[in-house]
Amino acid sequence: MFTNPRSVWLVAACFSIFAACSADDEDPCPTGGMGTVAVTYTGLPTALDGPLMLSGVAADRTLSAAATLTGVASGTWTATPGRVTAPDARIRTVYTAVPRTFCVRAGETTAVEVGWAAVPTSHHLWASNGTGGVGDLLGFVSEVLATSGSVDPVDVRGAGGVDIAFDREGGLWGLGATTADAMLVHHDAYSLSATATPDIEINIAGIDCFPRLNALAIAPNGDLWASSPCAPGVVRVLADELLRSGLATPGVTLSGTLAPAGLAFDGAGNLWVAYEGGIVQRFDASTLTASTSTPSRTLSLKVNSDPLDTSIISVADLAFDASGNLWGSDFGGNSFVRIAAADLAGSGAADVVPAVRVSVPLRALLEGIAFDEEGGLWTTYGSGQLARLAPTQLTVSSSAGSPTAPATIIEATDIGYLGAIALYPAPAALPLFHSLP
Repeated sequence: MFTNPRSVWLVAACFSIFAACSADDEDPCPTGGMGTVAVTYTGLPTALDGPLMLSGVAADRTLSAAATLTGVASGTWTATPGRVTAPDARIRTVYTAVPRTFCVRAGETTAVEVGWAAVPTSHHLWASNGTGGVGDLLGFVSEVLATSGSVDPVDVRGAGGVDIAFDREGGLWGLGATTADAMLVHHDAYSLSATATPDIEINIAGIDCFPRLNALAIAPNGDLWASSPCAPGVVRVLADELLRSGLATPGVTLSGTLAPAGLAFDGAGNLWVAYEGGIVQRFDASTLTASTSTPSRTLSLKVNSDPLDTSIISVADLAFDASGNLWGSDFGGNSFVRIAAADLAGSGAADVVPAVRVSVPLRALLEGIAFDEEGGLWTTYGSGQLARLAPTQLTVSSSAGSPTAPATIIEATDIGYLGAIALYPAPAALPLFHSLP
């Protein structure tokens, strides 16, 4: 029996969750007159609603919850959902739904069911697992991070790297772990399964030494910045170049003689760079459109204010808290330091004694750091461990002789020594590209 291909397409379309129709209705969606649209939501937790934009033959309509709309112009409309975040004490869950097109007919009611689903990388802390397996990634669901204990993380092969960061959709960017990997690799939020293959692989022209890259940060406009300790310098990869695999030629390079060790953007879009030797520099957002070797602000981190004491604090990983203070991990000193927001302001060079310095027990190996929803600081710890300092612990300085024991220590046989850490989504108050309201 001959089947009309167009009829087959229509039958498939009629099973859309957005509208009911008949297979023999082959006319274009007619205009003229008014109809009713009944929007329902599925897949969201109880009492949680989400934004939805209806665009079509008349003015756009924006909904913040499921509703029935009357007086809707007949014709073709598209329902485009926004992102929804479910609250959580540590890491929220992000829900999305797929846009659909439907037909509103005069004098009829069109049922539009929006089916939401959780983004699989959300509600997790992710960490690169260096010695547990080069290039591996471990995911820890929020619930297992509530108290100290042994947990069973998600183990993803081939998806980690020297440093990691999320995009707004929950996709993961990483720095290739070995010379066999591309310098920048991206994994779609829905592809991080037991063994992951990057969907985008990018190499950066002009960096031929090793280690090639050691840190990355995504600017508010979506450009990716990566630091090279061997070049040395920090380079920009434009947001448009991140859409496809290939070779990127940096249009902007922040050069210098010191090896960069960590990157972070503040709330104003300024880029902060940590260097070996106790130096932290600020490159203002207005200067990031052209190559330069001149920062707007240079801070030298000192152990104390004694001018005769030349002891320094050398930080690597950087992270801003919700109050605009800059935190850094001091691997050699086994501590975390807080540089007050007031010390970050201004221009020129200055010696700074961190407002708070929290020392942890000597068995810790501090690498990546990330803040959660409550303001707790997660970090790599000893072999087989991940740790959290509670918000109250971050307000009081401690010393190597009397260190601060983390409030939470997570253990797992899958953990070797963890490296980079990232949470998706990041808390709304943080100046991170993957922060969601």
